[in-house]
Amino acid sequence: MRKIKFVLSFCLISILFFLTYNFFQSPKAISVFRMYASPTYTIDKSLIKALHEDDTPMKDDIEKKIIISILDIINYDKWKDFLDYIDIEIYYGNLIPDTSQQLIVSLNLSKDLGVTVIFNEIENKYIFCNKIENLAPIENIKLIKHPTENKDLIVIYQIVDERLGAFFRENFIQIYDYKESSFNLVLEKTLFYEEVFKENWINLEAPDTNWTMVVEETEIDFDYTNSVKINTITSFKKYNAQSKNTPQKNDFLLKEEKSYVRSYYWSDQYNTFILGELTKDVFISNIAILEDMENMREWLFGITNPYYKVSTANRELIYLPKSKFSKLLESTLVD
Repeated sequence: MRKIKFVLSFCLISILFFLTYNFFQSPKAISVFRMYASPTYTIDKSLIKALHEDDTPMKDDIEKKIIISILDIINYDKWKDFLDYIDIEIYYGNLIPDTSQQLIVSLNLSKDLGVTVIFNEIENKYIFCNKIENLAPIENIKLIKHPTENKDLIVIYQIVDERLGAFFRENFIQIYDYKESSFNLVLEKTLFYEEVFKENWINLEAPDTNWTMVVEETEIDFDYTNSVKINTITSFKKYNAQSKNTPQKNDFLLKEEKSYVRSYYWSDQYNTFILGELTKDVFISNIAILEDMENMREWLFGITNPYYKVSTANRELIYLPKSKFSKLLESTLVD
């Protein structure tokens, strides 16, 4: 009898543990628990609503109150000293399946750092859900429909501007997907890159008057005709100028250029956007082509990188030489 009771007790405890574990895998459950366990994880909806009303008095004070609350929630306390310099923007999206709409808040903390914070909507409060850290300053956020699930992907437009003290600027996007309680980067693409440098900074034997300007530009089109396909046209241009001092942009003359077209499509198997894939029927294992490394910015600096960046089904990254696999892999690229 004791043995039966012991077995029943063990089974009951195991079931309770399993149910509890699964309960806390749900973003909504986590948000609800945080709301009742600690009010510091919440923001009143009335504060966010007040920001959208044109006649709200003391809007700057409300904005600062929201920023302080968010900094507390994500443990960024040291940034409170720079409160007057922090920019905030509000967005909304459906990033997590089976939940209500999410509040998405972007904070530009400095000229080098941004963070995006996501909240679930529960009754009259927004409850902290997750954050995307280590971003560059955020210019804009857009949402695109997930190709196969009933949710959005978040597209974060960012900028790195080092024209003071250095000579380059970059605008780029990162696309994130919420999966297994975290935001995973599924595509990163430069939209614009410009750098100016003196050639003897790289080659000590180059004349002191030789200057180079390199430019990368990409046009992106989100094609919803068949699921979501991301079409890109990228151009690389290299310019030269002769000057003792830093030349003006119109002093540069085009020396060489090239361009290429690529299309990325979504793969549920790899949970990312890919250029193409091979199965183990024609290769040693299933792989997804992520990038053609020969068509990267390094070309502008005279660096050749004749490899394909591929991913295995286990998310391992491998670089395959184009000289051996070019014909096989290029036949799989999306048009």
